[in-house]
Amino acid sequence: MRGAIREDDLKASNYATSLRPDPDPWGDQDRPIRHFFVPQLNASGLVPIPVFGPPSSLQWAMGVASNPLTPAPAPDLNRGNHFSYPDAKRDFYQALTYKVVQSPTAALSKRDSDTRQNLWASTMLSLGHVVHLLQDQASPQHSRGEPHNYVCRGFFSLFNQSVATRTYENFINFRVIRSKFDFDAPPPAGQPNYVSTNPCEEKRWIKMFQESGQESPPSLNRWLTPGPNGGVNNYPLPQFSIVRKFFTTRTNGSTMIGDQTPPELNERAGLGDYSNRGFYTEGNMEGSALLPFISPPRLSSDPSFSDGMIRTQIVPGLGNVKVKGLLWRVPDAVAPNYDDPNLVNGKAPIVSYGQWGFFGALGGKRRILTLDNYNQMADMLAPRAIAYSAGLINYFFRGKLEIEPIDQRIFAVINQGEPHTVNAEGYPIRISNNKVFGFEKIRLKVRNLTDPIIESGTNLNVPQRAGVGTLVAVARYHRNACYKPDLTGERQYRYSPPPALLVDEPTCALNLPTRTAYQEISVSATLNILSEADLPGGSGGTPPASVEKIFDFSADPIPVNATDLFIQVVYRGQLGDETDGIAVGNYDLREPTFYAGWNNTDYAYNEITTSWQSAGGAFPARVMQGIRICAGFPSKWVYQYNTSDPQPGLGFPIAGDAPGVLRLAFLFGKPALPNQRVSFRSYPIMSVAPSAQVRLGSTAGQSRQASMEIYAPSGASALPLPSNCGITPPAAGSNVWCFDPVFKRRGLAFGEMAHPLYYSTGAGNDGPDVDAPPAQIPFGSQIIRTGGTIRFDDVTLQNCPAGPALLSPEKQRWIELREAAWDLGIDPDSRSN
Repeated sequence: MRGAIREDDLKASNYATSLRPDPDPWGDQDRPIRHFFVPQLNASGLVPIPVFGPPSSLQWAMGVASNPLTPAPAPDLNRGNHFSYPDAKRDFYQALTYKVVQSPTAALSKRDSDTRQNLWASTMLSLGHVVHLLQDQASPQHSRGEPHNYVCRGFFSLFNQSVATRTYENFINFRVIRSKFDFDAPPPAGQPNYVSTNPCEEKRWIKMFQESGQESPPSLNRWLTPGPNGGVNNYPLPQFSIVRKFFTTRTNGSTMIGDQTPPELNERAGLGDYSNRGFYTEGNMEGSALLPFISPPRLSSDPSFSDGMIRTQIVPGLGNVKVKGLLWRVPDAVAPNYDDPNLVNGKAPIVSYGQWGFFGALGGKRRILTLDNYNQMADMLAPRAIAYSAGLINYFFRGKLEIEPIDQRIFAVINQGEPHTVNAEGYPIRISNNKVFGFEKIRLKVRNLTDPIIESGTNLNVPQRAGVGTLVAVARYHRNACYKPDLTGERQYRYSPPPALLVDEPTCALNLPTRTAYQEISVSATLNILSEADLPGGSGGTPPASVEKIFDFSADPIPVNATDLFIQVVYRGQLGDETDGIAVGNYDLREPTFYAGWNNTDYAYNEITTSWQSAGGAFPARVMQGIRICAGFPSKWVYQYNTSDPQPGLGFPIAGDAPGVLRLAFLFGKPALPNQRVSFRSYPIMSVAPSAQVRLGSTAGQSRQASMEIYAPSGASALPLPSNCGITPPAAGSNVWCFDPVFKRRGLAFGEMAHPLYYSTGAGNDGPDVDAPPAQIPFGSQIIRTGGTIRFDDVTLQNCPAGPALLSPEKQRWIELREAAWDLGIDPDSRSN
């Protein structure tokens, strides 16, 4: 809205000091003189010979220096308008992706966040400027090159136009402002009325409309809500394959004036085409010798006109004038059967006969434009201005990508045990290279779901396929600045007999928050898109299969302590007929979920007595040479650790002291089905028989997210105590802060998915919780393994390999059925299933 208002700014010297507009950072402009576009001329029309006139509003809006009707007009690198359509496009892309990659600090991250907010504001501001220029095409004076300016002071006051040429726009301003605001919603007591025209002559216009009986114009409601004839809401929103067609669909090959026949003219579907050929203006009733408008017809005896009703019109200074409306069918290529108000057999009163003109009054003008005619123009043009504006905004934001997780619903994996620390502002920092510690590879599937455009006027189906361009992934998040590498900065479930779940809240150093106040982003390296095959879709119908992409975030990792995590994929390039289109997809991830597998061979599980027993005899505590982790369904290999990577294997705990522990962090997609979970297999590798058994488990992923981006309950300035949304989903529409706890096992924080690796006397179900009574001795510490290989980052995912001790076909099938059940949202351990 601000851009739509500011597009009418003149240079500051034309205003009184108190009324000067926003300064233009690129230099003040007299913007209104660039608001004219005559489709017949492909120029502003303010000067009959186009080459000598100012740039047209279409050039001004599109930011081009050459003919805007050509397929690839040259950009105007010296343009005065820096709120054009290309500027909106540039700012839109930057609002999605802008970040200065450097060593992070809260101040720098907040600066980047503020910059992105400014870029969003600039995107909308520039769109408002363009919408203003498009809506001006709903004023016949703008589409027929008729000046109607008036300023109170400054250079342009020397060229002020007559009252007659300024009546239409002023009258419509009064129609909106006076009836809708001054009367329905008056300003506060003591404040002046809203100004409808130039302040220096506002009272003069009020007096004239009072004298004409039109001080309170007809109601505006038919433009806003359905009326007796359906109202504006059922005018179809125009669709076009390129943005300039919202102004005109004239082809570049058309001759300016000479060969334009009425059928060709009437088939054009732009807003400027409609108003240019459909209505008269005060000064260009029939055009001029250099610009002989042929539509509407010249005001001679034309059989296409019909007589309308006769009524009395008050003319200030003259008295009552009898006028007779002339009816004419206004061609509409977009909606030819649209039911405009006051039509008679499809014809509208667009001009009138003035009786006094036959007797020499009014300069002998027999055909005049009355306030009734202006009301009719507004009732026909305003709905279209609204619809075309909405259509242009829809076009700008039309690009839509769909992001899907791969079948395993895993987006990323890292070894959380890699040495890292947390700085004073809550950023996790990798010790090896001083970069942010987090996720550096994201794997997902994407396709183009942009709807084809059915062009208005022709019904031509224009697919919105991707061509040559780029693809980039953007992670958007807040952070748990309370995070610590040993997970003591997380909320933690400590063991208690079921069904109780007792939570220990973290104590954060330096009063750091568990959710930072502003959004940060990480931006991947770009991928090149060479054709539709690289980003399929855009043709409508049944969408093609998504394609898998791996995005590299190594230069700007997604922090391991991210909260409120979303992944966006942004395409920029050829989109349908637009050479510089943008399409965006958005996916709400589960926040980093921690997995731990540890050497628990100081205890073994006796399936006969269903009890834990201390290590010894046939099941002594032993080192595990390695571990293989598989996840998802069908199960894929995500991680491996061997004694050569480079530390010893997972050492066994001695007297409850320090077990060898492997801890990973995952990013999961949200469950697509009720109770759907991601399954895990942990294969311990032991050189001495017997081998500890494979362990199975599942998780829905951790939820650490506020239900509103800027979250604070009514009347409060801080977040409430977080909810455990993974256990009890919040009620629909409620404002919550989800911060699901991790689990403590044997006195230490291990993660949401915890696998104790131990011996068992058989191959049946796992034993009870390792903290269940009689409690195993708590660990005094843990030794985190830092090496290993993330197999999830391989170019091609591999199937889960067999364990060191081959499973029987029955055991293998039992594992796969359990994993399939979790993937379908079925609890395989529930008797009801």
